[in-house]
This record gives sequence, C-alpha cells and structure tokens, in this order.
Amino acid sequence: MNDLKVPIKSYFAWSLLDNYEWAFGYQKRFGLVYVDYDDLKRIPKSSYKAFQKVLLSRHKGMNN
Repeated sequence: MNDLKVPIKSYFAWSLLDNYEWAFGYQKRFGLVYVDYDDLKRIPKSSYKAFQKVLLSRHKGMNN
C-alpha cells in the first residue's frame, strides 16, 4: 500500500457517503460510497475498497 515508503501514521475519510457540499452542492462527490440520488442506492467506490484493505491489514496485526 505504501509504494513510496512514506511513513503514513493515520488517514481520515472526509465522508462515508456522497453528501451536499456548501460550495459545490450535489455536483462534487467526496464520499467513499456513491449515492444515486434518484433511488438512494449505495455503490462502494474504489476508494472504499482501498480503505477497507488498509483497515483489514491493520486489524490483522492487532490482538483481539
């Protein structure tokens, strides 16, 4: 995940779902999950899957 060997210590997801942004309305989509505003269907984006991969790899090293 870290091809450039930069020591990444944390990551913050701005929004789980696409949402209304004051400056851009519904045109810009920042969420990890795409929302179809016509039927409210949710579709995970590639960023969702990448974040999931990071979380799962971090979880493997933790003691339960």
